[in-house]
Formats: sequence, C-alpha cells, structure tokens
Amino acid sequence: MKTNYVGVVEKIKMLSMYPKILVRFSLVTQDKTINCIVSKHELANTLLMLPEQSELAVYGHLNKRNQLVIDKMLVRKTLISA
Repeated sequence: MKTNYVGVVEKIKMLSMYPKILVRFSLVTQDKTINCIVSKHELANTLLMLPEQSELAVYGHLNKRNQLVIDKMLVRKTLISA
C-alpha cells in the first residue's frame, strides 16, 4: 500500500554506502513518528545535505519491518542558520 506523509526530519543516519547507499531517518508528523529508509541514490544525497528539522513531503510503501521505503520526496521547508 502506497502512502504519503508530511513531517519534520530527525535523526538522519547513513546505514551503508557500498555497494548500495542506504539512509534512515525519522519523520515526525502531527500524529506519530515514522521510521523511513531511502535507497535511491539521488534522494539519499539530497537527504544527507538537509539540516535536521527540515519539512519533507514523502511518498512510499511500508516494508516488513514497518519502515516507510521512500519512492518520492519533496523538500517543503529548510531551516538555514548563518
């Protein structure tokens, strides 16, 4: 089942880089905190450059570990501090 959520990014962590990049993060929505995982190279690179507390809209499906596997991602708001 494909689902979409909007929330704030927390706890960005790279799990593996080789042979395939794998990044996890927590998405805090109004209702709950969702554990998310990204394996697409372009999305993972974008995510690793984001500061925490950025607002994201994500679209994906749940795996057997109940993690949201991200297929599409849109950065809604970033917090840039000087």
